[in-house]
Amino acid sequence: MPTKTAYNTSFGQAVPTTVSAGGMSSPGPAPTSAVFEFNGSGWASGGTLPSSGKESPRGFGTLTAGAIAGGSPGASPAGSTTTSEYDGSSWTAGGALPTAVQGAHTWGTQTAGFLTGGRGNGPPFPKESASYTYNGTSWTGSTAMPAGRQFGGSSSSSPQTSALVFNGQNPSSTNDTIEWDGSSWTTAPNVSFTATQVASGGTATAALSAGGDTPPGAMGSASSKYDGTSWTAGASLATARRSTTGQGATGTSSMVMGGDTNSGSPPQYTTAAEEYNFSTNTVTA
Repeated sequence: MPTKTAYNTSFGQAVPTTVSAGGMSSPGPAPTSAVFEFNGSGWASGGTLPSSGKESPRGFGTLTAGAIAGGSPGASPAGSTTTSEYDGSSWTAGGALPTAVQGAHTWGTQTAGFLTGGRGNGPPFPKESASYTYNGTSWTGSTAMPAGRQFGGSSSSSPQTSALVFNGQNPSSTNDTIEWDGSSWTTAPNVSFTATQVASGGTATAALSAGGDTPPGAMGSASSKYDGTSWTAGASLATARRSTTGQGATGTSSMVMGGDTNSGSPPQYTTAAEEYNFSTNTVTA
């Protein structure tokens, strides 16, 4: 990536057309309004965010019809209710979230989006469980998650009515998975590792979770892929990191970008971007 970035978000729903927006950048660190677009071989600057910066917002949609919601607007850990929509070159204001959050879980399109959970304002900064749907104009309440969760992964390329939420803090770091069917939540198989602040992507039947903060406070490099039935270990990241973002159409073709490589202080943000590809060999007699 052009700059060292962590706590950023992404959207695009496919590796060759990925957008990274906001987060924290070095030196500083400080919230950033920078937006970068990836075309499969290199990065270019996109339209900057309308605010001075956003830490841990969450994105959904495509390169030319995307959006980000929530996130912390400054050094304070407080979340926000703002939604901003992207047309591939510039941002416009969208409908406000009913609850101020950061580190939520999102998927869907600009006109049919979904957001659930995240960290609420405080103290005591509760782990939220509320869910909302977005129609391109406003947010409407939906069925809450069974328990509050923040900074987990989601199948970010899913449609509004079928998705997964996994890992994150619930209330501590977890490896569990829950599935959304458009009206209710059910328990799904566990991820093959425990972590929070993971990178993620894919759909409800082809998802990927990678990296993150693994107990007790170590930077993770493991990945795990879901095929609709179970999670299995995938290839490890070359750069172990947390507070990163991921994007991809499936769990077998995804991308991880930015992140914090230091479990202690000060943070060590990275420009590293990695693309994940998985294929099978079929042996025929």
